[in-house]
Amino acid sequence: MNFFLKGIIFGFLIAAPVGPVGMLCIQRTLVQGLTVGFVFGLGSALADALFCAIAAFGATAVANFLQAYQFSLRLIGGIALICLGYHTFRSPPAAALPAAVGGSRFNAFASSFLLTLTNPLMILAFAAVCAGVGLSTYETDYGAAALLVCGVLLGSSAAWLALSGIVNSVRANFHPLRLQKINQLWGIFIIGLGVVCLINMLSN
Repeated sequence: MNFFLKGIIFGFLIAAPVGPVGMLCIQRTLVQGLTVGFVFGLGSALADALFCAIAAFGATAVANFLQAYQFSLRLIGGIALICLGYHTFRSPPAAALPAAVGGSRFNAFASSFLLTLTNPLMILAFAAVCAGVGLSTYETDYGAAALLVCGVLLGSSAAWLALSGIVNSVRANFHPLRLQKINQLWGIFIIGLGVVCLINMLSN
């Protein structure tokens, strides 16, 4: 199996678990429609590909920089989660479903990209991926590294498309008032994740 196919598999598997970004992707899809939800996921996919590129191309200077400032990045990430959770909790129900409310695709993409970047420990995960596919033995093979990164981007994007597509298919079953309750529950959950992130950061 070549590096591109391996990248697709690992990219999909890494993006598949529904964490805070996944929960926000679901919420954006329900409220703002498939396009905004998928674009939100693409921001995270690009960040995953960037982490993979840092590991695959041996960009140790960038990796060391992110590791050195991981306290600040995780602090920003925890605060961002709390802010996003509060915004989600306060989100008003849509006037009608399944018509999408709309929203800024750029804001959705940027917020997801930056939120994912606040977890520099993902570089370690992708370093393990690179070692697992044998890329560590091809340190000068930039072609193989590029194939792996492109595969990760495609696989991660496919995972977000699948998630937003599935959620969009059931949007018609969500009454606006029910969606408001879901927003509140997800908001509380995301705020809790942000608090846990900050507590873990301070304890370490």
